[in-house]
Amino acid sequence: MKKNCLRILTAMLAATCLFSACSNGADTQSSSSSLPESSNSSSDTSGGQETAEPVTIRIMDKHRLETYYNYNDREDFPAFDLYEKELEKRGIILEKELVANEQYGTVVQTRMAAASDLPDLINLTPLDDVTALNLGINGQILDWLKPMEKYSRPDPLAPENINGDPSLSLKQRLEKITPFAISLCTAPDGNMYWMPNARYRAPVKLADGTMVEDLDVVGACIRYDWLQKVNMEMPTTVEEFLEALRAFQKNDVNGNGQKDEMYSIDCYSYSFFSGIAQWFGLTPGVVGIDPNNDRVTSAWYQDGVKDYFKLLKQMVDEGLMDVGLVGATEEMFNQAIAENRIAGLRTYANLTWFADLIKDDPEAEYASIAPIQAVEGIAPFMLCDSNKLVYDKYAMTKACTEEVQEAIIHYYDFATGTDVAKLLSNNGVEGVDYEFVDDERNPGRKVVKSLLSGTTQENYEAHTGGINFFIHGVPWMSGEDPDVLAKLNTATVQDTLDGWEGSEKGKRGFIRKIEQMVHRPYVVSPFSSSTYAIPTQEEQEVLTSYLTALNSYSDELGMNLILGNESLDNWDSFMQKFRDLGLDEVIKVNDARYQRYKNN
Repeated sequence: MKKNCLRILTAMLAATCLFSACSNGADTQSSSSSLPESSNSSSDTSGGQETAEPVTIRIMDKHRLETYYNYNDREDFPAFDLYEKELEKRGIILEKELVANEQYGTVVQTRMAAASDLPDLINLTPLDDVTALNLGINGQILDWLKPMEKYSRPDPLAPENINGDPSLSLKQRLEKITPFAISLCTAPDGNMYWMPNARYRAPVKLADGTMVEDLDVVGACIRYDWLQKVNMEMPTTVEEFLEALRAFQKNDVNGNGQKDEMYSIDCYSYSFFSGIAQWFGLTPGVVGIDPNNDRVTSAWYQDGVKDYFKLLKQMVDEGLMDVGLVGATEEMFNQAIAENRIAGLRTYANLTWFADLIKDDPEAEYASIAPIQAVEGIAPFMLCDSNKLVYDKYAMTKACTEEVQEAIIHYYDFATGTDVAKLLSNNGVEGVDYEFVDDERNPGRKVVKSLLSGTTQENYEAHTGGINFFIHGVPWMSGEDPDVLAKLNTATVQDTLDGWEGSEKGKRGFIRKIEQMVHRPYVVSPFSSSTYAIPTQEEQEVLTSYLTALNSYSDELGMNLILGNESLDNWDSFMQKFRDLGLDEVIKVNDARYQRYKNN
């Protein structure tokens, strides 16, 4: 089989990825709770025979960013080759159609609208739940539950894993480890029209014995290395934040002779209501969750919204905010970061791929700012990923035959339920990238020890072949058997820090994450369908009728306010416009969906 049958890429280069994939961390233990006795190139997964006539699965997905390697050089990565060979043993060939990131959303909509020349498996993530659900109702995408019930089984070629835990099928893994994925992705008609990426994170034990949820902060960040250059501490007030931005420009910290060190309002989505918006107690998005009462509302209806837009206008007037990046594409945003001019942004507290993009400034480091109270009497909060996260939409199209449906389910059985696949995608090749060692904290168990300790992220990605986090067409189902989690939680945060083998930058990021995890209040960020249950037909009609116009007006009004083209004196007329566009109806629908989500 040709090497290009399997095209597996990655876009996730986060510090948490390193923490998860490398040795001696709490998350490392979680990812290695069930390890095969042998999964390297020399392992003979006997017990089955090659399929006489392999089945080809045609997959359409976006061509994710390649930061450290060129996809055309993938044959140099042994993990790719071994993953392909494992699929060959199972009679499966992947035929990939990869579309450029910036074009993918348009191509998906066009192909699905035409309902012709469809792949077997397609990434529908650019489509919202409403649009994707319509495809299912109209028969253009198929239900997953029926073929999963019919065909899913533990992979017959997977060796017994080293810690005695059984190999899990796709169905078993969903039901035992991430049952919320089935609940949140099942439509009101009882069908599950897309398979998500699903993640469950176990709680973390702090050094004092306190158990906290393992959450990724999605708050406002600032260039920590630039703060050091101008001898300033992390800001604790709005004025200190502004003074830091002014100091960056005054001292030309990026060294290009221009006053272009600016805060970015957002990272290509949720235009105005994230990042520093939470300092004003504002919900994320036009419609979001109020942490004070755990009900859905709109930021436009909340008390701190006028003060927030006053601050944004001040930042624009002073040249401290990059207006050109409001609502920008991912590519535009990454380019601005690569040009070393983004002083602050809204993103995860410990992500490093942005800094990694800055090739001329390897010391770049973004640090999360603890929530700042911007308005007296209004408590700030922060956004977090849920520890039960569902995102992405992989759908089987109507072009998918019964034979191919079976092959897809077996592919998922292998990719999500076997440690052969997990080790190759997360750790690389045994004896080259990692080895098995005794778990000192849990006698009788084996864990993975990285042989790449202290290496750069670039080298790590090269060794794992770039498949360490996202495999096209396969859900990333992290998390482990709940029966194992109790053992893993015996490790403390201090244990993790004592065993940290990464950079000081990564260690600081982890410490800040722990500091943020104990902060309250917080709400789950609206990045995915983890926030709301799939709408009913009636709810869908409301959202279809109003959402597009509401989002458009919100972006338009926000931009006009920060540019001074509209005055806050006309606030009553703005609110009436929102009501006329159906904001109250959308709030009611999404609150009902949110309540169903909480009950899952």
